[in-house]
Amino acid sequence: MILNINSKDPTCATFDPGKICNLACSTCDEHSSTRWQAVKNLPIVSNAFNTTLDDLDFTGIEHLVIGGGEPILHKSTHEILEKFKNTDMRFHIHFNGTVKPSLDFLNTCAYYEDITICFSIDGVKEHFEYLRWPAKWTKVDSNVKWIVKNAPANVRFGVNITESVLNKDLHNLVVDWAKVTLPQNHYISYNYAGTTLTQFDKVDKLRGTDWRKTFDSINTVAQ
Repeated sequence: MILNINSKDPTCATFDPGKICNLACSTCDEHSSTRWQAVKNLPIVSNAFNTTLDDLDFTGIEHLVIGGGEPILHKSTHEILEKFKNTDMRFHIHFNGTVKPSLDFLNTCAYYEDITICFSIDGVKEHFEYLRWPAKWTKVDSNVKWIVKNAPANVRFGVNITESVLNKDLHNLVVDWAKVTLPQNHYISYNYAGTTLTQFDKVDKLRGTDWRKTFDSINTVAQ
């Protein structure tokens, strides 16, 4: 696990509990996912156990962003919520939606006035399943609805869309899904992956997927 302090705002830091992840997303790689390490037949290196929370210096930090890997698969994600639950720490947690947190985890969120759960959703249905392989859309949709239903009222929700050449004209489908799935005060954020069609071809060879069949409206002119 790693604590990266924001050089421009030292009161904000990203807490990376490790690379343990159950997905090999189309725009990700082995540097952030143990599933990708497995797909590429590489040694599994998670960095989840290279240190403990007590070894990390949180002095002066007021806002923690929790990434990964997939944070819900790391017990340290709940541990860090427990560690600061009697403080004014602000939290922003990223989930891929494939795994439901425990009710105990959600109950711990109630201790914070400023806490956000952000789901990484790049498309819906078959588009999502390609981009966030091998996640299943119906399972993620069900999990997100369960989390929204069972989370304390203070939790804010958001969706982060990783935009690429494949889904750049389809993000409105995610926005529409969020409107009917998340509370009205949810937000949408974006980041961009410069993955080329040639690189998606390489992804397909490793995963046994086919972006051409999934995104049949994409111009397939060679890059």
